[in-house]
Amino acid sequence: MQIQIFSKVARTTESIDANSVDLQSPSIVRLKIAPESVRSFERHGADLKQVLLNGETVLVQNFFLHDD
Repeated sequence: MQIQIFSKVARTTESIDANSVDLQSPSIVRLKIAPESVRSFERHGADLKQVLLNGETVLVQNFFLHDD
């Protein structure tokens, strides 16, 4: 799975090929998947888990964290 991470703090872009990413700062996450291939989105604490129709899962750790 191709994942692009745009850091809002460092103003950098990182591309990785993985099914899981751990965000370290506020970021924009772009996944290279078609919307119609997503079965569900699930929140698990601070993490976002996406389940695709083909059974594959994508985990974005710390997706729901924010600074107070």
